[in-house]
Amino acid sequence: MITKHCQECGIEFQARSGANKNCGSICGNISANRLKAAKYLAKSGLTKSRGAMINDARMELDAHVPRKALARQLWNKNIVLGTP
Repeated sequence: MITKHCQECGIEFQARSGANKNCGSICGNISANRLKAAKYLAKSGLTKSRGAMINDARMELDAHVPRKALARQLWNKNIVLGTP
């Protein structure tokens, strides 16, 4: 038997294998419902990844700073201004 801590309520319990994460069926149902809700939100597009949130914040900043979007476009395209 392995001594583990429940993810939901935090109490210590005896587990037969390392796969057990919850102390009983009540805490198991709570964590399963939380996982189902998270998967539903991700599938419906209501949650964003960290990269998407950073990109949205950067675009919002670009919208409020004059000429920053143009400077970013020039930087990304490596446009050389003037004679080569």
